Amino acid sequence: MVALTGRAARKQAVRKPRKGDGWQAEKSALTRGAILEAAAECLAERGYSQTTTSMIAEQAQVSRGAMMHHFPSRNLVIEALVAYLHVQRLAAHRELHEVLQARQDSPMQTRVEIWVESLWAGLLTPAQVAYLELLAAARTDAWLGDLLHKAEKEADALLVDLTRQVIPEWQQSGLVDLQVGCAQCTLRGLAQFPPPPARRRSQLLEFLVGQLAAANSKP
Repeated sequence: MVALTGRAARKQAVRKPRKGDGWQAEKSALTRGAILEAAAECLAERGYSQTTTSMIAEQAQVSRGAMMHHFPSRNLVIEALVAYLHVQRLAAHRELHEVLQARQDSPMQTRVEIWVESLWAGLLTPAQVAYLELLAAARTDAWLGDLLHKAEKEADALLVDLTRQVIPEWQQSGLVDLQVGCAQCTLRGLAQFPPPPARRRSQLLEFLVGQLAAANSKP
């Protein structure tokens, strides 16, 4: 079986049954979704190298045959999972944009704080913990690195574009790309194991918000 990549993979990963598809199609979509959710949980709990298709099937509570029917190989599960998590990240970016659009009358410091806190909260979900695990594994896995590079590029571009609209001060100073990149690298660093103590983490997040809000002029 040829592995799907790019847009085709994303469509297959999240496709919902359409009206008229029938009960069997709905059941298949539900099973597929359960497998992908289980794959994310296994990655978050066990890590990339320890996650197997048998483990995923057990976590999803599906038979080995059902697992093989939807995903005949581990690579196909990982590929579909990357697409699945990628769609979730894009949706989270758009949701954050909507929240901040409703707060456009708020001071920039408040909007930056909401922006940082939302991105940070997103990194703590099991799905995004799994995504961070994939990013770490991609350092020594060329196939996975290429797969994630495409998703990262699209998600980063969307986040930068939406951030320009809700924190226009960064756009006016020409720093939006640097601000977004700085925040993402810092937050991902905080999310890695072992995490800093809660009090220290709160201090670092507060410091990050202050620095991002203050950097409002071209260097």
